[in-house]
Formats: sequence, structure tokens, C-alpha cells
Amino acid sequence: MLLHSEILWLAVDIFHRFISSGAGPTISAYHTGLACLWLSAKVEGQHPHRYRLRHFARFIDDRGRTKRRMIHEEAQILAALQFRLSGFVPPPFWVGHISAAGGSDPFTLQIALVLVDTTVAEPYLWTWPPKELAAVAVLVACKMWHGQHWGPAHSTASGFQEHDLVDRGNMLLEYLRSDNYRSSYMYRKYKEEEHNHVGEHVRLWALNHTVI
Repeated sequence: MLLHSEILWLAVDIFHRFISSGAGPTISAYHTGLACLWLSAKVEGQHPHRYRLRHFARFIDDRGRTKRRMIHEEAQILAALQFRLSGFVPPPFWVGHISAAGGSDPFTLQIALVLVDTTVAEPYLWTWPPKELAAVAVLVACKMWHGQHWGPAHSTASGFQEHDLVDRGNMLLEYLRSDNYRSSYMYRKYKEEEHNHVGEHVRLWALNHTVI
């Protein structure tokens, strides 16, 4: 299923807010997760033929009962969150904002966007606040591409000084060196030529630099 990364980020936010509300999951975490993904696709305006219920329900099975359960779960989520779904600003937006303020070149921006995408399925990384995660990604991307500096404009746009981000930047490098990253879908996706082999580039850089 081809979904924009913003959809995944919003789905994660909806899922955690719903669980934190104490209301669920009412059936199973799997049904809840798929319902959140379905909701997120609709909120973010993914093309209608890609967010039909059956496209999501089939990841469990093709039975009508599963579709009914997901509809019920959607209603529970909307009620628990009082229909407040779209106030979340995903990391890719902050990456663009911080990079533009700092005058980053297009390839640095691409590296930073790939870095935030690689974290979407890693619990200890995507729990970082979105703006901070984006700032870490931009900082690491700057270091990876021609050793660029984190300047005053970056700090103003993000609210973080470089020393605030170093520890988490090193954690991100540790993940890029790990087998978990190498076996991930995001690595396989972004190491291809159509993405300028960025997935492989960031891993090789992390293997050669233990700290930023």
C-alpha cells in the first residue's frame, strides 16, 4: 500500500492519543492500528481509491465482520478524541521549515526527510517530539553532507541549539548502524537509485562516524 509518510505519522499520533485516553483498544491493538491508519489517510486527503475500507481490512482478512469491527473502532476513536484528529504537525513539515530557514541545499533536505521517515516504525525514535525529531534529522543531514554547520537560523526556526540535539543525533546514528535498520522496509526503499541511494549513504556515513 502506497501511503505518504505524513499519513503514517498522523496515524501514530491518533493511535497514541486514543490509547492514552483510556478508551481502548476495544477489540485489539491490530484493529485499532489499522483503523487509525484508515482515518489518517482520509484526513490527509490520500486519493479516495487508496483509502477504501477493504484496502485496510484485508491486512486482517476479507470477512465482513472485520470491516464492521473497523467501522466500530473508528467510531470509538472519533468519540474518544472528540473528532480532533488533524492538529498534529508531522516531522516532515518541520524538516522543510528548518531546512528552508537554514538555507539547506536540496540534497541535505532529501537526507533529512529520509532520516525522519526511517524512524516512523521505531518506537524509541518516533516518540520524540516532532519538531525535535526534525531538528535532529536536519542536524545529522548537515553533518553528513559536506560537514555543514548548524547556524543561528536553524536554531531560530527549531528552537534548539546544536548542543541540545547531539545526544539524540548520536542515538539516530546508532540506529542507522543497527541490523534493525538494515533489515527495515525504509532501508530497502531508500537505498534504490530512484532515491539517490540515500538509504545506503546514511548507513555508510553512520558506520564511519560514531558521533556527529
